[in-house]
Amino acid sequence: TSWGTAHARSVANQRRPLPIAGKRANRPRVSSHRPRDWRLGGPIGWPSPPRGWAVLRTARISPLSVAPVLGRRGDGGCGRRRGTGAGTGTGAAAARGPAERADHQRAEPGAAGARPLQVRRAAGPPGPGRPPRRRPHRRRLLPPRRGRHHWVPATQRLFGGQIVGQALVAAARAVSRDEQVHSLHCYFVRAGDPKVPVLYEVERTRTGKSFSVRSVKAIQHGKPIFTCQASFQLSQGSPVQHQFTMPTVPPPEELLTQEELIQKFLQNPNLAERYRKHLNKIQAEDVPIDIKPVNPPDVFCLEPQEPKQLFWVRARGYIGETDMKVHCCVAAYISDYAFLGTALLPHRQYHVKFLVSLDHSMWFHAPFRADHWMLYECESPWAGGCRGLVQGRLWRRDGVLAVTCAQEGVIRVEQKPNQSKL
Repeated sequence: TSWGTAHARSVANQRRPLPIAGKRANRPRVSSHRPRDWRLGGPIGWPSPPRGWAVLRTARISPLSVAPVLGRRGDGGCGRRRGTGAGTGTGAAAARGPAERADHQRAEPGAAGARPLQVRRAAGPPGPGRPPRRRPHRRRLLPPRRGRHHWVPATQRLFGGQIVGQALVAAARAVSRDEQVHSLHCYFVRAGDPKVPVLYEVERTRTGKSFSVRSVKAIQHGKPIFTCQASFQLSQGSPVQHQFTMPTVPPPEELLTQEELIQKFLQNPNLAERYRKHLNKIQAEDVPIDIKPVNPPDVFCLEPQEPKQLFWVRARGYIGETDMKVHCCVAAYISDYAFLGTALLPHRQYHVKFLVSLDHSMWFHAPFRADHWMLYECESPWAGGCRGLVQGRLWRRDGVLAVTCAQEGVIRVEQKPNQSKL
């Protein structure tokens, strides 16, 4: 038969019901193992299509009905038919090229006197009077960018806060400017290599009227090292509002920075050499965060302490009144610094062998500026099974709760040797 031609026998013997919209069993299925034997325009006598395929039979079918497409553009045809046996059809236009085929061709009456059909071509570029083809949604890879500032911890692994912050940057670029992040949930799958670029792949999981979800995957060496789901929301008001009370602490202007505290410890002539090397290593890291501990731990004390710490934090440098998403990304970077170490305060008699984050979650409540001082309240409600759980809250100086954080990590320790630090 020619392209766009279909034949039918009697209604009782030949008519098959069309697939009902929404029925999963009747949806067209295409797989590589099926031969290209059911195209219109092929030789007579090919086998019938499998069950579930839509077959055009009578003129009662809408001209917009389309059979599944199988094969390349410009080959024998663009649809499927049910074979009618040898000697059925004319085969007069089997060699027609794609340029000679019209968008809608009227079929010739078949041997059984079937009424002509109109078949809409499914392939080819959109033209006059033809709606554009709908393409399946695909994940989009954001263009790569390389930052100028790159801090590597003493462990020679990628800093977890850097991965979280950069993943949030990638996710924020895939939503509208009016949408702001309100939560993110991350998993650290593999250790990151600081010598290899990180590729962030973003998937538009859902885009709704009020909320949108973006999934991010960080890839190194062709394998995911980090996964994240971030949710964004359009600004909405609500009469339901409450929060905890901010702890009462001294202002940051009255406290010493972490560098000043380390320098104070290093001035002690009785400090053991191994602890002096450790403090020098911390001081040489040059973390891009200003930190002022409210209750700095005593490095000379091995007594258990309450698993809670408070310190003022802010990003070094000026960020300014820019998009709120930028401040959220910087806060994600800050939130992972010294966070899991809160679970070690009651166990200072042990030496840490392995300390790594498993996951990280954040909830953003109110606008803030990451380059202004914020109080970071950290506490650990539980530890056990070589794991520790920590929770944190970032407070603005005016007492507004801006961010809530939570993290679980692996903690492996060993007994410290009985040596004095002095």
